[in-house]
Amino acid sequence: TEIIIIIGIVLFIKLLLKICTHYFEGYHVPNYLSYLRHTMYRNILEKYSENFKELESAKIISKIFEVSKYLKDFMIFLIAELGPISMTLVSTCIYYFMVNKTIGIIILSATILIFIILYKYSKLIIATSSKREAR
Repeated sequence: TEIIIIIGIVLFIKLLLKICTHYFEGYHVPNYLSYLRHTMYRNILEKYSENFKELESAKIISKIFEVSKYLKDFMIFLIAELGPISMTLVSTCIYYFMVNKTIGIIILSATILIFIILYKYSKLIIATSSKREAR
């Protein structure tokens, strides 16, 4: 019976997290994108307030929508993928600390090492990607 209660609690927590994810995707992401587009339009209009002839409106509008699309995809990745993975990782570390402190320390050390490696190589990946996009 204990295992059924634990499974029920886990499913309930999963349901709550799914509801929170849909709420953020449905409410906060569009509001943020609207704010972002408004801010970019306002800054562009302020920058070119003296000479509108230099302004290529179609190109700028397409760039604004492209940037906002990439940011939306990034935000959805953070909410839908990275959040649950991080929570699972933290709960796994806590569980192993409760079971055996030595195993918990090993798991925590490995996790920290992985994050350090990812952080170090993310700069290299970003630089390589920027060079590729510049071509």
